[in-house]
Amino acid sequence: MLKIHRDGDAWRAEELWRSKDVETQIHQPLFLGGHLYMNANGNSRSDGMACVTLDGEVLWNTGRRPGFERGGLMSADGLIFNLDGARGTLHLVEPSPEGYKELAQAELLEGKQMWAPMALSNGLLVIRGQEVMKCLEVCRR
Repeated sequence: MLKIHRDGDAWRAEELWRSKDVETQIHQPLFLGGHLYMNANGNSRSDGMACVTLDGEVLWNTGRRPGFERGGLMSADGLIFNLDGARGTLHLVEPSPEGYKELAQAELLEGKQMWAPMALSNGLLVIRGQEVMKCLEVCRR
């Protein structure tokens, strides 16, 4: 965790903490409600989705079920869209420091290494794998 601040005319980066308890690749964590949500999977760990405090404490992780691999995640309308990069399943998650709260899921893609970022515009969510791209209409009722 880095803190960027201005020091006179220059900008400085200060390391606040470093952790071996979570590892994330490709997609940056989401900052929601004062917590970090991430797919905590790397070369040496597979901890699924995780919630981490700004001090680096891991509050929870899903482990391998669902594992999410290196899939993309994004936030919209106060919810998290998280695509399992190994299975192609899209999960709709309510962010909560108390634990993983899945609201819905849908199997949408097939293949492997479905790691691309997602895009959302005017209620249309674009997801893709290595061979196919899909556009989904999403709305909150």
